[in-house]
Amino acid sequence: MKRNWPVEVAASLLILLFAYTGISKAAGVPQLIITLRQSFGPLLYDAIWAYVLIGTELLAVLLLLIPYLRPAGFLLSSFLMTLFLLYTVYGWMHPRDMPCSCGGVIGGMSWPVHTVFNGVFWLIALYGSVKSIKTRLNYLLQ
Repeated sequence: MKRNWPVEVAASLLILLFAYTGISKAAGVPQLIITLRQSFGPLLYDAIWAYVLIGTELLAVLLLLIPYLRPAGFLLSSFLMTLFLLYTVYGWMHPRDMPCSCGGVIGGMSWPVHTVFNGVFWLIALYGSVKSIKTRLNYLLQ
């Protein structure tokens, strides 16, 4: 199967994003737990959710790195970016000191900038999902 460079670039960008945020969160698990509790209260009170979030981001990286599993990686990335985009839209519309657990440079963005940033990566993930699934289906139907 020949390489589809736009899909490769999309996968690379998402790998960089999720590796960066996943490692940043893993380096500060206690702060991530506090942030999740401040954001979601009793809904995500259990610390296990911090590890689930980190693990899911790193799983997306792994799936995107393996060409055969890349469509699943794009779908997981689309799901994660949908959740993150909704969270930043909510943070923008209700700026009541909602914390962000992204870490590093990304965590320091304002809510409007963070929303646009997440929107761009959401579109990248959706593009990758559609293109990689279409490519896989065309390959299987040949």
